[in-house]
Amino acid sequence: MFIKSKNNPNAHLTVKERQKSSFPTRHLLQNGYLEGRILDFGCGTGKDVEFLKQKGCDVEGYDPYYAADFPKGKFDTIICHYVLNVLMPEEQAGVLMEISELLKPTGTAYFTVRRDIKKSGFRYHTKKHCEVYQCK
Repeated sequence: MFIKSKNNPNAHLTVKERQKSSFPTRHLLQNGYLEGRILDFGCGTGKDVEFLKQKGCDVEGYDPYYAADFPKGKFDTIICHYVLNVLMPEEQAGVLMEISELLKPTGTAYFTVRRDIKKSGFRYHTKKHCEVYQCK
């Protein structure tokens, strides 16, 4: 199971507090990319999981802070939105390894990353009043 870095203790504070599902999840669903048993890896507060369940999908979420029950079994589809950008390189490698172990051999994983981050490193989170890490 993915171990949080002592050097990046506030990664969970970067979770987007959204009222509806994310654009990447809506796009994947509308275009028929989400198939079979689905895992939202790094689901945060679970808005995408909630949305996909309402649409009749077989979905579960995992987030080491917000939904800490590690998933069991293999998945046909894994989505991982805006997670890698808030993790340090060693944490990113751990997430990629875990996802590869949870994915069925014929399954597909979709990753969404922010492309607007100009400089990697720690920055002050104005709402949470602490340092958080973000990278390109």
